[in-house]
Formats: sequence, structure tokens, C-alpha cells
Amino acid sequence: MEKYWFEDLTGEQSWTCLWYDYIICGQCGGIRKAEGRCPVCNCKMPGHQSIKLKDKYGQEFEIPMNTMMGAEGRYEDYVYLNMLEQEWRRPVSKYDAMPFMSQDKKPAAKAIIVLVFWTYFETRIERLLASAMRNLPDSIRQNLFKRYQSISTRTNELYKVLFGKANSYFLDLENLGHENISKLLQRIQNRRNDFMHGKPEAIDDVLIEDIVKSLKEEHESWIKVFNLRALKA
Repeated sequence: MEKYWFEDLTGEQSWTCLWYDYIICGQCGGIRKAEGRCPVCNCKMPGHQSIKLKDKYGQEFEIPMNTMMGAEGRYEDYVYLNMLEQEWRRPVSKYDAMPFMSQDKKPAAKAIIVLVFWTYFETRIERLLASAMRNLPDSIRQNLFKRYQSISTRTNELYKVLFGKANSYFLDLENLGHENISKLLQRIQNRRNDFMHGKPEAIDDVLIEDIVKSLKEEHESWIKVFNLRALKA
């Protein structure tokens, strides 16, 4: 039986550990590990020197020079991962049976995992594109997001506007060696759309298990695309 990535977690570690040890590079703004060299600019972590700062009351603090910003975009990144973990670990109850629905029309008991994951994915795509447009005037950036509102247009049409006609988010994943994640994301998108348009049975246990199994690789593949695109636009 295939092992889940989170089975190696120890102690009080939760699924939010996917963001642990990732920081924003102080040189290029890429996402890197807090050790070794940055995969974008190849710089090392700064040494262990420190600087002294005073607060408004005159109290002095010593801040290590290698203090770096966490790589998560906002605290909601942790909230989404916590929600996914809690729902996965939640025991199935009698209320999940949905006796009012036909047996062949029922979604999986933990279908919410798919919906939460997809919402989280959409926020990360928006972060990637916003970073790629960081040098554009706010009015142009907002106009582009308004024009390309759906996740489909953002991962395809807007992607082509920013990075060239031959590109898409899914093609980037494939070129970076994550064809399986590309296929999974497109499958999730299609099933989620079916769910929203009258086919709740489209979200089944197999899809949910595939998402949970691939969560770590999907997270790491997004970081690779972020470093490839958002910093070189």
C-alpha cells in the first residue's frame, strides 16, 4: 500500500509543515529553503552577523542578519492546509450518508476537501500572476484580473498574455517534470465544474485520495513555477 507523505511527520507537526523551512530570498525574492543556495539566484544564506535596532522607547534589540520572511503568502495559507487536514482526519458520521439523495448521485463524504483545495489553488495562482505583474501600474493589474476572472482564463489566456502564446500553467508543470500534477489539477478542475453544474457524484473518494496523496508534490511544483515565472516576468 502506498505511503502518504504526512505519515513521516513527527510530534505536533501538521500539514502546515509544507511551508516550514521555506523563506523569501533576501536577494531576488524567490522562494527557497532556509539552507543551501537559492534555486533562482544561487545566493547563499547570509552569515550569522547581527544588527542592533532600537524601538520607539529606546529599548535595544539584536536581530540576526539571516532573519528571513516566511514564504507563505498570507496566514490563510495555513488555514487552508489546516482545514484540509482536519477534514481528512474527521471520522465519517451518519450525517454523511445523505439518505435524501439517490445512491448514484451522492458526492463523497469528504467532498469538501476538493472544494477547499481548489480554492487554495486559486489563491496561489493569483499570487503567482500578481507577482509577475508587480511592475505594472495598479490600474492595469486590476483590469487584467477583472478581465480574466476565472481560473481557466488565468491559467491559460492571461498566462499567455504575460509569458507568451505557447505557455500555460499546466504546460509549465509538465516541462518541470510534474506531468502527473498537471493532469491531476485538470481532473480536479473538471470534476469540480461537474459538481457545480448538477453532478455531485463527480467528486468521489478516488479523487479525494489522489489530492491528499499529491498535496506535498503539488505544493513543491507550484513553488517551482513561481520561481520560474513570477520572478522573470
